[in-house]
Amino acid sequence: MELKPCTDINAFNAFVFSSPYGHIHQTFEWGEVKSRFGWKPLRYVAEDNGQIIATLSILKTYKQG
Repeated sequence: MELKPCTDINAFNAFVFSSPYGHIHQTFEWGEVKSRFGWKPLRYVAEDNGQIIATLSILKTYKQG
C-alpha cells in the first residue's frame, strides 16, 4: 500500500461517491469551499497495486492569536 498526494479530482471523487461511507464533506470540492475561508485542503489516496483503496482529505488551519 502506498499513500500519496492526489490532484486528480475525478479519481478522488469517484472513490468517495462509490464508498458506502462517502460524504459530501469528503469531496474534492468541499476542500475548495473551505479554502475560501482560510483552510488549506490536503488530499491523499492510498493505493494498492495501482488501485485506490482509500482517500483522505485533511483541512489544515492555523490558530490565530
